[in-house]
Amino acid sequence: MLNTVVIHSSPDSAALLRAMAAATGQLQVLREFTSEPSPYELSRMLNTLSPDLLLLDFALGQQALHCASSIVEMAPHIAVVGVGASKDLAILARQVGCHAMVPGNGRTEDLVVAIHEALHRRDGGIEPALFSFLPSKAGSGASTVVLNTAVALAHHYQKRVLVIDAD
Repeated sequence: MLNTVVIHSSPDSAALLRAMAAATGQLQVLREFTSEPSPYELSRMLNTLSPDLLLLDFALGQQALHCASSIVEMAPHIAVVGVGASKDLAILARQVGCHAMVPGNGRTEDLVVAIHEALHRRDGGIEPALFSFLPSKAGSGASTVVLNTAVALAHHYQKRVLVIDAD
C-alpha cells in the first residue's frame, strides 16, 4: 500500500478521488486537503506523514501548479499524480514536476497506470555507472571483455569496480 495525500477542489472531486483510490487497492489515503495547503501546512504534512504519493486535482487550476511545484521542491521523493487537467495545464504540470497525469474522465485503470508511471519516473531512469554485457553465445569471450573493461575503468577513474558474472 502506498501512503497517499489527496488535494481536491470540491466535495464531488473528493468523492471521485476517494473512490478511485479505494478501487485501485494500492492506495491508503492518509489525509485530504480541500484546497492548496499553506507552505507551513505543506511542510508539516510532508514531514509528519511521509507520503509516497500525492493525488492532485487540477480543477484547482493555477493553485494546483503552484502546489505541485512546491511539493517537488520540498520533497522530490514523493510521486505526484495530477487528475483532471486540460491539455495545456497538463503540459505545464509536467514542466513543474508532476510525474503522471490522469484525464478528467479517468477511470480506475487510468489511475493505476498513472501510479506506475509516476513511480517509474520518480525512481526509474538510467544508471550512468552500470554496464551490461550480453554475449550471443557461450565461449564468445564476453567474460574476458568484461574483465578488461572493469580493470580499465578502475584504473581510469581510481574507483573500485564490481563485476557480477551470472552464467
